[in-house]
Amino acid sequence: MNKAKRSFWLVCTLFFLGLLVTAESLAVERILRRNEAIAEEKAYQEYRNTGCKNGRPDPLIQGEIKGAPVPDEYIPFVNYSDSWNEARNFGGDRHHEGTDIMSGTVSKKRGEIPVLSMSDGVVEQIGWLKLGGYRVGIRSPKGVYFYYAHLYSYAPGIRRGTKIRAGDVIGYMGDSGYGEKEGTVGKFPVHLHLGIYRKDTKYGEYSLNPYKFLQAVLKRRMK
Repeated sequence: MNKAKRSFWLVCTLFFLGLLVTAESLAVERILRRNEAIAEEKAYQEYRNTGCKNGRPDPLIQGEIKGAPVPDEYIPFVNYSDSWNEARNFGGDRHHEGTDIMSGTVSKKRGEIPVLSMSDGVVEQIGWLKLGGYRVGIRSPKGVYFYYAHLYSYAPGIRRGTKIRAGDVIGYMGDSGYGEKEGTVGKFPVHLHLGIYRKDTKYGEYSLNPYKFLQAVLKRRMK
């Protein structure tokens, strides 16, 4: 084989080796990107399921919460547990996206226990929902959305755009909801459904587990 042919085959060999190396590099890069995406999604789901970052409740949300959703004198008369992601079937198969704070008073009457705002903020939503019944949604100064549902009634003066201070009475615990018709009650025991939502550019607005935050303000252990 003359020198020209050897040079040609050498160039071809180097060219194809270069293609193989490039293809392998691209494959490795795709695998790394896929693994990063899987890890990111896992971290996101873990955050939603626990409300925690690095094993501790999200400090941004923790900083927005100033108090309990019920007055101190009623704390001994409410019960709650970590019911996040439990199955629900009214309105179709779905999962519970909050924590239920159950009335434990002797009478368990609707309208008996005041519901307090846990944060400062502005009333963003109010009114009837098929699932949530009478609800109030409050957006905190740093963008956390607190959702209070199944209310018996609203406190006087509460309407969309109302400025709220932590500890303000926003309504009263009830059993409204699970009905198309406004005012439906009696489908479940009297309780407050608390939801907490965050918003970002990648995932939009999403719920996360309020349980750890309730533990901090209600100072009770899961039974």
